[in-house]
Amino acid sequence: MVIEVNRSGFHRVVHSRFSKVGKSKKVGKEKREKKEKKEDENLTSLFRTKRTLRRIILNQEFSKTSFLTLTFKENITDINIARYELQKFLKRLNYHVYHTKKSKLKYLAVPERQERGAWHFHILLFDFPFVLNTDLADIWGLGFLKINQVKAKNMMEVYNYISKYITKQFQENQKHLHKYFTSQGFFKGYNIKVFDVDDTEYFQECKYWLQNLYS
Repeated sequence: MVIEVNRSGFHRVVHSRFSKVGKSKKVGKEKREKKEKKEDENLTSLFRTKRTLRRIILNQEFSKTSFLTLTFKENITDINIARYELQKFLKRLNYHVYHTKKSKLKYLAVPERQERGAWHFHILLFDFPFVLNTDLADIWGLGFLKINQVKAKNMMEVYNYISKYITKQFQENQKHLHKYFTSQGFFKGYNIKVFDVDDTEYFQECKYWLQNLYS
């Protein structure tokens, strides 16, 4: 298996497998090639998603970033219902903080499925002011929440933390799941920052996920 990493950060995954296949194994070869093609597509999607997350997170101010977790009291297993309730909460929170219906809240939310099948959300709130926990609980009103100011040393650590939930989605083969949600229009037009990692380090990260994703 070979990974090519170029300077732009795009990752192209190429599977190279060599085996002697006779005519009697033609069907098995076709099935294997179909499986390998699907794996390539999933891995390419994973790297593109994680690359976009890097761009988003590393362009944010570190000092006022908070990490919010929202869970549902009811066993909500439909991601569309969960996302609908999330959007309503974010609108209420936006109005509480900024006293306007105009969207000013800057966020990135990643869904995660619990063992019981219910969904919950991990949310990064950027440039977010202090809000009492009791007020947040009232605004949410559908279950438990926890909020903390990010305690990481830098935004790269924030990215590493949130990206593990993205990788988990791929490992659990959640094909049709929207991997993350962001403020509407907030992240358009960002320039790519030069990350504090070289190609060798990022290659090792890619190699690690490749080795564990289909093991």
